[in-house]
Amino acid sequence: MVSALLATFLVVPLFLISFWASVLLILLFILVVLGILGHSIYDAYRTADRINRGEAAFTRKSRLFWVPASVYVLVIAMMAAILLIGPVPPAEGHADAIPETPVPTTATTPAAPDTQRTEFFDLFLTEDDLPADYAPPRYKLIPESELSPTMREFGADVGFVEFFSEDPAPKPGDLVISQKLITFPEGNATKMVDSDYETYSIGRNEVLDPPAIGENSAAFKLIGRDRNATEDHIHYVITFSQYDIYEMFVTVGPDPDYELLEDLAVKAAAKIP
Repeated sequence: MVSALLATFLVVPLFLISFWASVLLILLFILVVLGILGHSIYDAYRTADRINRGEAAFTRKSRLFWVPASVYVLVIAMMAAILLIGPVPPAEGHADAIPETPVPTTATTPAAPDTQRTEFFDLFLTEDDLPADYAPPRYKLIPESELSPTMREFGADVGFVEFFSEDPAPKPGDLVISQKLITFPEGNATKMVDSDYETYSIGRNEVLDPPAIGENSAAFKLIGRDRNATEDHIHYVITFSQYDIYEMFVTVGPDPDYELLEDLAVKAAAKIP
């Protein structure tokens, strides 16, 4: 009973934190129960043998028998429910799945590294690619600490992000479009696009038909709340890969234009030789 109750109360929170921790707890619980049941079977055999030899009298089944039996049924039912329901998804309406696009405080243009024999910054969009009312773009190096765990897992190498907005110095809450450009080891840029479906296809998000660009592409419509915002906004994400290059276009802020984002992504893909 003690083992069953402890497993019941601990397996649910452990499952939400770590699947393997809950599996280890269940295995430990099974070993304890098997030990107890093995001892009980042996004790029952000895008692029955004594009854058969007339050394002890059989009265009736103990009422305590039904207490652990009920607990076992409860534990099995809870484990089945956990396996069927799975981990709890992010709360609806939260912006956990929306990639954060910080507004740069200073306009910096680091030295351009070289990839695929093409100057890295030649792959970024220029002011000529933007609508007439947009300010000149600004760049920022993406430090390793700002890469997602999946990007680090796939071996993300060098990465920069470019910002587009109508205001030369956008404030939190303004509409900002970003173009992230990151290089990966061979084959992993395409895997990164595939992983985007798992990352952004949750809650109220919607999978869109991606533009036919690169070797692999994906598009999503996200609903969430920007930092310091008082209401939910629509956000759009377009990602694609070509060779070892992975690009992500994101809108953050009110009234985004998906057609504009798609047009920018198509222009960026055309810059890759």
